[in-house]
Amino acid sequence: MSKLGLYYRIRTFFIIFSSTFLMATLEAQLPLYKNFTDEDGLPSNTTYQIFEDPKGYLYITTAKGICRFDGAEFVKINLPNLQSEDMPMAAMDSQGRLFTANLAGELVCVDGLNSKIINLENYPQNSTIKSIDILNNILRIRFLTHLKSEVYTFDYNLKDLKFLRIFNISNSGYFIGELLGLSKSEKYFNIYIKEGTYSVSGKIFKEDIMKNGSIFFPNVLLNNDTNTVKYNDYNLETRFDINFKTHYPFVVNSIIIKDTNRIILINNSKETHYGVYLTNLDKNNYYQVIKGIKINNYYETPQKQLWFTSSDKGIFVIPNISLSKVEEFANEKIIFNSISNNNMICINANGLINELNIHNNQSIKLINDISTSNIISVVNFRNKNLYVFKHGIFEWKYKKLLPVFENQNIKYVLNFKNNSIIAAYGNGIEKIDFNNKNKVEKIKNILLLRSYALNHRNDTILLGSTKGLYGFAKDLTFQFKGFKNFELYITKLYVDSLKTIWICTDGKGLIAYNNEKDVKYFGLSEGMPSLNCNNIVHLDVNRIAVGTDKGLWIYNLKSKNSFILNKLDGLSSNEITTLSSDGSYLWIGTANGMVKCKIDELKPNPEIPFVEITKKEYEFGGNLFELTDKISYQQNRIIFQLSSRSLLAGKTRNYFYRVIGIDTNWIRTSDQKIELLGLKSGSYIFEVKVYNEDGVPCLTPASYSFTISPPWWRTIWFYSLIILLIGGAIFWWLKIIKKREAQKYQVQNQINEFRQQALQSQMNPHFIFNSLNAIQSFLTINDEKNAMLYLSKFGRLIRLIFDQSKVKLISIEDEIEMLKNYLELEKLRFKGKVDVRLVIDKEVKANEQDIMIPPLLIQPIIENSFRHGLFHKGEGGILEVIFTIENNRLKSIVRDNGIGRMKSKEINKWRDRSHKSSGLSTTMDRIKILDNNQGIMKLIINDLEDQNGIPTGTETIIYF
Repeated sequence: MSKLGLYYRIRTFFIIFSSTFLMATLEAQLPLYKNFTDEDGLPSNTTYQIFEDPKGYLYITTAKGICRFDGAEFVKINLPNLQSEDMPMAAMDSQGRLFTANLAGELVCVDGLNSKIINLENYPQNSTIKSIDILNNILRIRFLTHLKSEVYTFDYNLKDLKFLRIFNISNSGYFIGELLGLSKSEKYFNIYIKEGTYSVSGKIFKEDIMKNGSIFFPNVLLNNDTNTVKYNDYNLETRFDINFKTHYPFVVNSIIIKDTNRIILINNSKETHYGVYLTNLDKNNYYQVIKGIKINNYYETPQKQLWFTSSDKGIFVIPNISLSKVEEFANEKIIFNSISNNNMICINANGLINELNIHNNQSIKLINDISTSNIISVVNFRNKNLYVFKHGIFEWKYKKLLPVFENQNIKYVLNFKNNSIIAAYGNGIEKIDFNNKNKVEKIKNILLLRSYALNHRNDTILLGSTKGLYGFAKDLTFQFKGFKNFELYITKLYVDSLKTIWICTDGKGLIAYNNEKDVKYFGLSEGMPSLNCNNIVHLDVNRIAVGTDKGLWIYNLKSKNSFILNKLDGLSSNEITTLSSDGSYLWIGTANGMVKCKIDELKPNPEIPFVEITKKEYEFGGNLFELTDKISYQQNRIIFQLSSRSLLAGKTRNYFYRVIGIDTNWIRTSDQKIELLGLKSGSYIFEVKVYNEDGVPCLTPASYSFTISPPWWRTIWFYSLIILLIGGAIFWWLKIIKKREAQKYQVQNQINEFRQQALQSQMNPHFIFNSLNAIQSFLTINDEKNAMLYLSKFGRLIRLIFDQSKVKLISIEDEIEMLKNYLELEKLRFKGKVDVRLVIDKEVKANEQDIMIPPLLIQPIIENSFRHGLFHKGEGGILEVIFTIENNRLKSIVRDNGIGRMKSKEINKWRDRSHKSSGLSTTMDRIKILDNNQGIMKLIINDLEDQNGIPTGTETIIYF
């Protein structure tokens, strides 16, 4: 018999023996755990206690000091000069300060990564620190005297470490320990007793604790003689009668009760049974979680991670209690697994074929023929398992492998409708038809490409090659279309209940194919750890599990969320080789053993990571200085050092940072050192957040605000000074311009005023000349009465004109009075030939003292009507002077029924051309000057005509 055959026979015997005699422990497989040792950075492999601070960092006390663990590395705490670094006793307060004592009796406080020696008051002489406890802001330290029968408990105020009180406990043969138990023999183990479960007083040991064989635990009394556990939780006692000798083939040294359904048993009595067991008091069953290790202490994180310290093996952590090894295939590469009829068929890299019952893990069949070293898979054909090897297909019959079909370089085999087998080779794919006697009847080549994957959708055989996806139906081979323009190296094909084809590829990720217009691609952007995948199963309606060379990818098709299961979660290898599901459990084949997990318990790492900025510096002159909240513009190279905690993420850290003041977008990095270069002056807020390996973010980003001062020539005071100077210069310049404009305006006003006065002065002699002519005409005809009346009214009018010519504005009341005098003179001059009508609107009369107008504007227009229109009219002349309000503006109308302007021009042609009538033009010039191009004052002249176009007079309108 060959050595390999002997190995398989011994292994077969061991598996059968284990299945028969150790069924009690195989109800659940051994959970997967990680082991950290001094090679990972632990100061010592002898570890005592584990504590978690409020930030989530773990602190571990060891035989060679204390370290902090953030999930990536163990950082040893720098301790002051101590006589010993062996730190078995410790306690942590609510703020995260760790108080720890060494075997030399020295007490140290660790806060973060800093430490200092604590000198206590009333330190008892000739005594040794045995335990440390913290309760209700009181630091409780227990000392063992040299008599080894007296234990003193000293209480100190935790705030300032001032002495409060002392208890004296004397109990012969019993010692209060610090780690895991209390026994008559201090040599074997100790236990840490917490106040609150039991009072620390002499009365505690006066009950049945004093019986021979009893052991006291934190909240448990164990009597090995009566096999009784007494559980006390806040003064409520529950008794559990357990026959340990019947149910547990080992001596229980320590018990930790988490609840009535989960109890942790620790055994350190016999090397063959060293380890940790979980038990259920109701079912009287148990299973081992740590095997062959002498355990010192235990800690469970809020995320249900189990951490164990050991005497000489470092730290053990169970990241996920639901993940367990399949012992029959531990530490071996699994190349195939499949579930059929409640049995799991597994094949390892050495060719060992094992068939297990998935309910109790009992071996049903084991094939260890030496030729199985080349086995690829197992296919069920006509209710029989056929074993596929590289050189052919075989059936296990008569305790040996018998050939069914032989060929070379087989890669994969598919059963199709129990009549045919589709075989993939290194150079193509064949369809092999069998007759009723399982003899080969026909072989047909259907594809000449290297292929590794086969499946079928309805009646179409799916052919996965190294050049893409092909189909075979109705004796025809065709290529599937609709893929991106790259070659597909297909490693696995899977068809779900909705007939979607799931394609695993080498280098192109995962593809879901419904038709050529409905193709979805899954890759790194969707969270896949690698583009090389080789297996896929549906866990439930929404979730799929995909095996890659960098871990197992769990993806939710509905929520689009995903996470990765890998060595960080306890897997013994990141290389997933094969997958199967029985509906309740997922069976994961890896390069280092088989793992199974309850599908309902497949969840991402729930631990919320933490990030902080541990160092803030700036570079100046080649040296680094501590960053303050305000620095100069020359110190614009900023360096931030980050620290984060994610206990299961390992060194996988996904940091995202941004600098508000530059950009609000987050930048991804895996570096814990972030440099900001060439920052301009201004105010900035640096923010950073971290995600764990499954994409769970920290609660709040860490941030730091700082300001870079600008150079002096860019400061506000400098800008203010420049603005002040420029503003002063502008003000001075504007003042000069304003002064010049004022002078110019004053001169212009004076010119306009002089001009207006000149225009007014032009009218006076003109009117006087005309009036004197009228008086002369009266005297010529010896009409002395009218001459004297005219002369009297003329004198009064002259006084009014002289008075008005001295002012810029007069009231409409004064203007009307002056016009009445003037019109009466004209009526006398025309001897009743002209009917003069003066019409004043009621609104004008009501406000005649408030309405102000320039003087001597209307009189020249009236004069013009008399002289040019009515003078040549003869009898029947009419002159109307009207004052009214239109659109809140004064409107003056002078209307006559004279001969009109055109006829007047013809009559006046005989006059001396050197004579110019200046009355109307002067008025128009005055209006233009007074309006100053504002468009408010207007003069409008309308020629009046009858229906036949014959002139009937003139109308002149002035708007004020």
